[in-house]
Amino acid sequence: MTGYVVSSRTSDFLQEHMFCCLCGGTVLATQKEHTPSTQFFSGKWRPQQIVVPACANCNQATGPSDQLIAVLARLYDRKPHPNEGDTLQKAIYGVHRSLPDVASELVDVSARQRRKAFEISTQIDEEVYCLNFGDRTQIHFQAFGAKLALALFYWETRRIIPAAGGATVQIWSWADRLRG
Repeated sequence: MTGYVVSSRTSDFLQEHMFCCLCGGTVLATQKEHTPSTQFFSGKWRPQQIVVPACANCNQATGPSDQLIAVLARLYDRKPHPNEGDTLQKAIYGVHRSLPDVASELVDVSARQRRKAFEISTQIDEEVYCLNFGDRTQIHFQAFGAKLALALFYWETRRIIPAAGGATVQIWSWADRLRG
């Protein structure tokens, strides 16, 4: 019975939101995209559920990117959820397994980068962790950021950015923040 209710809700949702908001509205939506996914939050507790229409290709295309960004977002969680358990450790292992080239790139930190992290930590009086966000990692940030921007635009306006449009993603680090 529960499966029927979920299926009915999805069907109703897709009748109201017919086109994929992630690929410019040129393809019929076949799924709901929940963004950001629960893997971003300690204990998998999401504060607000943002649901947008997506085609299967768009919904599944950024799975590895979502997984990577979720792990990075949760690495410095000051107040982990009581149900966190070892889910973060499992997620880190999942990134290492599904994106081994990115995992290697992240930990390939130069002596210069380590010195800079130390300088930043003394300026803000907090421990700063150092990861190398190289080209392989940037690709995933761009994919995740674009998908999130398109979804949030649709969520707020109920309009689809056309395929000829797009979203710009800019990534800032602690070093960028300190430089102003």
